[in-house]
Amino acid sequence: MSQRLPELIEPDRLAQTGRLLKGTLAINRMKRLRPLLLDEEGGVDVDLVFAIDASGQPNVTGSVSTNIKLQCQRCMQAMNLRVAEKISLAIIRNSQQANDLPSYYDPLMVDDEMVSLPELVEDEILLALPSVPLHAPEDCQVKLDGAKQNESFDKTTESNQQKDSERKNPFDILKQLQKED
Repeated sequence: MSQRLPELIEPDRLAQTGRLLKGTLAINRMKRLRPLLLDEEGGVDVDLVFAIDASGQPNVTGSVSTNIKLQCQRCMQAMNLRVAEKISLAIIRNSQQANDLPSYYDPLMVDDEMVSLPELVEDEILLALPSVPLHAPEDCQVKLDGAKQNESFDKTTESNQQKDSERKNPFDILKQLQKED
């Protein structure tokens, strides 16, 4: 069941009551993500389960997914990127608790009672983005032809080798002086 998602949540209380949050958050609610996008249209599908595991650890599991439009850094054209991330967060209050977490949890540090749901979801999307967005080579406007690249590299290497062989060795003068002695 999809529902209207709140701006602020209390992760501990939601975990204690075993709540499910499922719905869509508008991308324009994500202030840090917006400058990276070519448009702010659409939303992020959110499916989160708040619970307490067998060891008594409050946690948030689920997924977030969206389609966003970024700029390809090779051809500088628009590219669509599908982001779909699984979430497995342990709700903690201090860094000592973070050190003691099992490896299948990432920490969700909760200093206050309330946490911004859009910021939590935004963090997961930002972590999933590539550091340099690029089209797949076959989809990019700039065609990378391996044969041409290799040919260009070979010509440059050959040219550099010719220049090296044409250069005079500064120690040739010493060799001549030794021969004269």
